[in-house]
Amino acid sequence: PIEVQKPVAFESTSFEETTSACTNTSTNSSTTLTTTMTETTTSTSYTETKKPIIRLSASEIKMLSALVTLEAGSEGYECQKGVASVVINRMLTSGSSLSSVIYAKGQFSVAGRVSSTKPFEISTKAVNDVVYNGTTLPIYVTYFRAGRYHTWGDQVAYTRMDHTYFSYSKSLKNKYS
Repeated sequence: PIEVQKPVAFESTSFEETTSACTNTSTNSSTTLTTTMTETTTSTSYTETKKPIIRLSASEIKMLSALVTLEAGSEGYECQKGVASVVINRMLTSGSSLSSVIYAKGQFSVAGRVSSTKPFEISTKAVNDVVYNGTTLPIYVTYFRAGRYHTWGDQVAYTRMDHTYFSYSKSLKNKYS
């Protein structure tokens, strides 16, 4: 189960950028030219002090990150946050666990591959962004699909990000409006 809290403490995060060493040697009949590029490392770390808004265990964050990788790994960062938001919104509106939402019959065709998928770093970052800063879509937006909007039942188009279309149920919107 999840707990929703007001933002208030967070782990230290480090980012490192590296270029590797490379040596190139050219020889012609009279001259040998050697060019060497050396390794450069820039490291930036920062610590934020805030608690997650959505409380998930480390294994749940990995599970959601794997789902986001499978469903939207080729999409942009904002779209990946949108997919994570839809899953969190389903948890919040149904009172279900993350596992129950992901493995619900007929919901995510990739669910069977979640446990064996190594999440992309950007997907994990998107999930953590949603966990620490809140969902990027209104709570009633609980559907997404690639290529087109849902058109069944009382589904209404909400927005498109990259090639992913986000929708909501009119009745759910009325409940939360």
